[in-house]
Amino acid sequence: MNKNVCREFKCTRHDSIMATIAAMATNVLTEVEKTWCAQIREAAMKENIPYDSDFSLAQFAIVTKGSIPKALKRMKKQNAYKDVRKYSIKEAAEKMAKMMPNSTMCCGRDVEGRIVVFFRADTFKSSLYQHPDFFDLMYAYLTDILSSMTSNLEDIRRGATFLLDMKNMGWGNFSSEMEKRLAQLYQDNYPIKLKKILFIDPPWIISMIMGIASLFIKQKLRDRIVKSWRVGEGKDHFSAHVTPANLPKLYFEHGAFDGEKNPVHEWVQSCLDEKQKNIDSLKL
Repeated sequence: MNKNVCREFKCTRHDSIMATIAAMATNVLTEVEKTWCAQIREAAMKENIPYDSDFSLAQFAIVTKGSIPKALKRMKKQNAYKDVRKYSIKEAAEKMAKMMPNSTMCCGRDVEGRIVVFFRADTFKSSLYQHPDFFDLMYAYLTDILSSMTSNLEDIRRGATFLLDMKNMGWGNFSSEMEKRLAQLYQDNYPIKLKKILFIDPPWIISMIMGIASLFIKQKLRDRIVKSWRVGEGKDHFSAHVTPANLPKLYFEHGAFDGEKNPVHEWVQSCLDEKQKNIDSLKL
C-alpha cells in the first residue's frame, strides 16, 4: 500500500473513531447503532410490535447489540407488562418505602463509571411476599429504577451495577419464587446491560442461595456477581469496586440510613425527566 493511501486510510479510520466517541458523549447514535435500529424497526413493523419512541428503539438495539430476535423478544415482554401495570412511579416508590423502609438508594457511580443502585437484602422479608400487591409493586418499583439507570445513551452503552448489602441477611430474606419472577425482568425484559452485581458481606448461606438461583439466573449473569467485604484488602474490599463516598454514609457508620432524606421516587423522577428530554431530541 503506498504511503498516501495508507495515510488516507489512517485518517479515515481516525475520523471514524473520533465520530464514534463524539456520538457516545451526546444523545447521538453511532452509524452502527443507526443500522441496528433500522433493522429492528423493520422487523418490529413486520410483526406489528409497537415501541414507545426512537429512543426506546435505540435502547433495545444497543442492549441487544443489534440482535433482532433478542430485541423483539424484549419488546414483546415490555409491551405485555405495560398493559397490566397498576401503580404510578410515586405510588410504587412510596408504598415500597413503607413496606421495606430504607431498602434502596441511588449511589452515584462505580469505579468504572456505571450508575449504581444500592439495595439492602435484609429489608426483603419473606412475609411480604404473601401480600397480594407485593409483586405488582416490586415489579413497578424495579422497572422505574431500571428506567432511571438508562436515562441517556451513554449510560445505556456503559451498563449498570447493582450493589446488594447482604449483612444480616438470612433465609427469611429470600424467596426463590420472587427472585425467579424479578430475574425475568432484568434478564430478558427491560432493556438494560446489568454489568455487575456486587455482593457486600455475603452470608455463609449465599452458596446455597445461588445454587437455587442458578435454576433461573443465566450463567452469563452469574459470572458478573462479585463478592466483597467491609473488612479486607485489595479486590476483596468493596472500595475496589465502588468508592465509599458513593455509598450511604449513615448505613456504613451506624447500620442504617435515613430513607426520608433520600426519597427514591425523587431520584427516579429526576432521571426520568432527563430521559424524556433525550426521548424528545432523538429522532431517527
